[in-house]
Amino acid sequence: MWVVSTFERKHSHSCCNEQETQFLRSHQNVSEEDKALAIGMCQSGIKKRNIIKITKNKVGGYENLGYTPTDLDNSVQNSRDDDEDLIGDVNQTLSYLQSKNTSDRGSFFKYTVSDEGELSNLFWSDSTSRGDY
Repeated sequence: MWVVSTFERKHSHSCCNEQETQFLRSHQNVSEEDKALAIGMCQSGIKKRNIIKITKNKVGGYENLGYTPTDLDNSVQNSRDDDEDLIGDVNQTLSYLQSKNTSDRGSFFKYTVSDEGELSNLFWSDSTSRGDY
C-alpha cells in the first residue's frame, strides 16, 4: 500500500511544447472521416505512405493531423479485422446450416446476398420447428 506523505503543487518537470502535443496519446484521435477516407484509398490500391501524405497535405502538415501514421494504420487495420470477423461468422454460420441439412433431412435454410456481397436475409428451420409449425 502506498501513502502520500507530501504533495508538490508545482510541476516538477517541463511540459511539452506545442509542436510535440501531437505525440501525446490524449491528443491522438483518427476521425471517422479520415478513417473512412483512408479505407477507401486502401481499397483503391493507394499505398499507405501515400495515404499519409495526402491526409497530411489536406490539413497543412503533420502537426495538424492529430495522429501519427501508425495510429491511422492501426485504425484501418482494426476496421479490416472487424470486416474479416463478420465474413468469418457468416461463412461459419452457412457451413453449420449446410452440415445441419446433411444430418437432419427436415432442416432447411435459404439466404440472399446484397449487391455489395453482404448477407442480407437468412431463414432457417429444423425438423423440430417445422413439425411444431
